[in-house]
Amino acid sequence: MSVFIPMSLLSMTPPNLAEAVLAESVSSLALFYDEGCPACRFYSRRVRLQATLGQLQLIDVRAEPHYAQLLAGAGYQIEQGMVLRVADSWYGGANALQMLALLSSRSNVFNRFNFWLFKSPRRAKVWYPVLRSARNSLLWLLRLPKI
Repeated sequence: MSVFIPMSLLSMTPPNLAEAVLAESVSSLALFYDEGCPACRFYSRRVRLQATLGQLQLIDVRAEPHYAQLLAGAGYQIEQGMVLRVADSWYGGANALQMLALLSSRSNVFNRFNFWLFKSPRRAKVWYPVLRSARNSLLWLLRLPKI
């Protein structure tokens, strides 16, 4: 389901209103990411959450750019990293990867490695900028524009 919000109204919305609009338009377990980025696509398709949590809704912000505007209104820059919604909480960048790691099922090698790498807030904050720089380099090499 897509929500249309005029840009003039969006620029005037305070962060809590932008979050409320986002919350109404997505499930309580949603990951906002860039499907155009091969690394983001690989990660989002392989992370498996615990079965009791339900299905993770994947939202490609490149294909639905209105979400980038809503996220920006809520204080999240999608170019700075993925954004995760879990119930009424929002996580961006390293915090999103750490939360995904903690919620992961550890059912395969990828998810066990993801858990090991990002379960610690300190480790997530160290590795996330490295991975984001690699992502930016990859987008540059592939000549993909920013969102």
